[in-house]
Amino acid sequence: MAADLLFEQICNAYGAESLLAPYKNDPDLTYMDSLTSIAKKDMPNGTFTEWVETRAKDALATTGCNEVHNQQIQETIALLRLQICRYFEGYEGGTLENSSLRYTFGGSCLEGENANVDGGYGKILSTLATPLDIRFGHCVDRIDRDSCTVQCIVAGGSKTFVAKQGIIVTVPLGVLQDSRLVFDPPLPVSIRQSIDSLKLGLMNKIEMLFPIQWWPDDIQTLSIASVNAPSQNSTPLGDIPFCHWIVESDSPSILVSYTSGEFAERIEGMSNEDI
Repeated sequence: MAADLLFEQICNAYGAESLLAPYKNDPDLTYMDSLTSIAKKDMPNGTFTEWVETRAKDALATTGCNEVHNQQIQETIALLRLQICRYFEGYEGGTLENSSLRYTFGGSCLEGENANVDGGYGKILSTLATPLDIRFGHCVDRIDRDSCTVQCIVAGGSKTFVAKQGIIVTVPLGVLQDSRLVFDPPLPVSIRQSIDSLKLGLMNKIEMLFPIQWWPDDIQTLSIASVNAPSQNSTPLGDIPFCHWIVESDSPSILVSYTSGEFAERIEGMSNEDI
């Protein structure tokens, strides 16, 4: 299939057909950085959109198409965008513009199936927390440490907690980036740089309730490859609208879409009616 070949060429840095292989060990490049560089070398006077369309046309030619039409090219690109959403945005919430070419797929998955916890994950947390002294309503805004102890100071200096063996800080990345939590002495430069360079992906969950279930009972997911043009401010491979839906198992007339990437950013400020 042409879209599969196109995905292998421009999105799989380790595939046999990959155009990204020469760039894959550079820790500072994103996927889009590399693709833009390749496009400029291939078509110095062309746009990135024209380059993508040319690659799609070439991919279609390898499948035996004697005459390639524009509709086929746009459909191939739509299927490519669907795969990008599935393998990048759906897992990381990021886009090709902020996904590291070297590290995006550097992790590993645990073996086995995903399981639902009866009653929710709160039961696990409450069980583990039973012997612990947990304080709510204490907003720590400063952590002082010396050679012997670490002190957690509550906002306004109203209370101080002393830990002799050390502490584990698990505040969200955004809190660390906004410097809401002061460390004295300051964190090492290498850690501060890592905090500042990391980014959070955006993902929105949208549920649609239908009067009746209009899809077959054996359908668990629905994927839509849209040939509609991306929004004006997006790249030709971004802003993929409502491409993946999951059938809610306990409510058969509800479909759930996890939107991410550029499309999630575009609808972030919309009302339910606009969406």
